[in-house]
Amino acid sequence: MSAIAELAQCTYSMFRPPASQTVSEWADTHRVLVSESSAEPGPWRTDRAPYQREIMDAFTQKGIWQIVIMASAQVGKSEIELNMMGCAIDNDPGPMLYIQPTKDVAEDYSKRRIAPMIDACPTLRSKVSKAKGRDAANTITMKTFPGGSLAIIGANSPADLSSKPVRYIFMDETDRFPASAGAEGDPQELAERRTETFRHNRKIIKTSTPTIKGKSKIETDYMNGTQEEWHTQCPACQTYSYIRFADIQYDAEEYVSGNGDKDYHIRSVAWRCPVCKRDIDEHACKRLPDAGKEGIMYEAGISEPGPNYMHFPLDFRAGYDKEFFRGLISEKMVIHRRGGQGVIKWEKFYERNEPLDCRNYARAAYRYFNWRFDELERIVSGMEEPKKVITKGEETKRKNRHVVSRGIKV
Repeated sequence: MSAIAELAQCTYSMFRPPASQTVSEWADTHRVLVSESSAEPGPWRTDRAPYQREIMDAFTQKGIWQIVIMASAQVGKSEIELNMMGCAIDNDPGPMLYIQPTKDVAEDYSKRRIAPMIDACPTLRSKVSKAKGRDAANTITMKTFPGGSLAIIGANSPADLSSKPVRYIFMDETDRFPASAGAEGDPQELAERRTETFRHNRKIIKTSTPTIKGKSKIETDYMNGTQEEWHTQCPACQTYSYIRFADIQYDAEEYVSGNGDKDYHIRSVAWRCPVCKRDIDEHACKRLPDAGKEGIMYEAGISEPGPNYMHFPLDFRAGYDKEFFRGLISEKMVIHRRGGQGVIKWEKFYERNEPLDCRNYARAAYRYFNWRFDELERIVSGMEEPKKVITKGEETKRKNRHVVSRGIKV
C-alpha cells in the first residue's frame, strides 16, 4: 500500500460512525482478564456475572448521561468501569477522566488495572500510544489514543479536577473522596463542571461501596436516580425477588481466637425465598443463571408425554432434524476445582449449540413475561370471556377508590 493510500485510509477511518455495539457485546468480544487482577484469567464472559449486563449496556443507551452504581465490595464495579472505558476508546472515543480518592491510589490503579487491560486487549493495544522512555503520550497518569485521551487523577488534586473539558468521567469509590479538593470545593462538582461542553453526549459514571447511611455520597446519588436493583429467580417457585440480608440464613459456630477476640465459623449459608420460604443453598444460588440449561436437559430426558415433556413437530422439513437435536443437547455440566471450591461450567461437546441457546432464551422469556396461554387461546378461538364474580369486599374497595391523576397523555 502506498503512503497516499494509507493516509487516505486513515483519514476515512476518522469519519467512520461509532460501532453499534453495547458494552457487554464489546467486552465479550475483546476484553481479556489477566492473572494479576482476576482469579479466572482469559476471555471476559458477561454470563459469569449476569447482573453486570444491564449496568454496562446503559452506557451506550441514548438519553442516559449518568450511571450510579451503589454496591458491596468485590462485585465487579471497577471491571464494569473498565469495560465502559475500553468500549468508548474503541468505538466512540473522546476526552476521558478517571478519578480515584487520592493521587497515589490513582497511580497504583493505573499500573495494576488499566495498563494490563490495555496490553491484554489487541484492539486497545493498537490504539493507545505505546509507552516509551520519554513519550509524554503514554504515562502512568495519561493515555492518548485517536480521538481522545485518558487522564487518571486523584480527587484530592484541585488543579487536575478543573483543567480541560472532558466527555467521559469515571469516579471510583466516591464515598472515600475528600469533602473538598483543597479549597476548591466538592471534587465531584468540580469534575462534573468539566462536562458542560459535552452536555449533548457526556457520560458520568459513579461507583462506590456505601459507608454511613444518611451521609453517604453514593447513597444520595443513587436515591436521585431510578434506583434499579437485581432480581433473582427462585429455582423452586420461579418467582423473582430481591436478595435482602434478612432472608440470608446461616449456621455459625462461635469461638474465641488466639488473641481473645470473639469470632465465628460459618458452616453453611442459604437464601430463603421470601415467596415460597424455601432455603436455596449457596451452590444453587451461584448456578441460577444456568438453571435454564439444567431444566432443558432434565426435560429432554422425559420419554413419556406429560408434565414437562418436550413436544416437537414430526416434520424434519421444519428444521427438526438430527442436527437440531444434536445441538439441543450439545453441552454438559462439568465441575472444576478452583481455590478449593467447586465451580460449575457448561462445556460444549458438539460445536453447533444454537438450538440449546434458543430454547434457553425462549424458556427465560416465558418465565419472565408469565404469559397466560388459556386467555390467549380464548381470544384466538373467539370464546366469550367468563363473567367475573365480584365479592362484597372487592365491591367495597372499588367504591372507596379515588383516582388522583390519570397522568399525562403525549
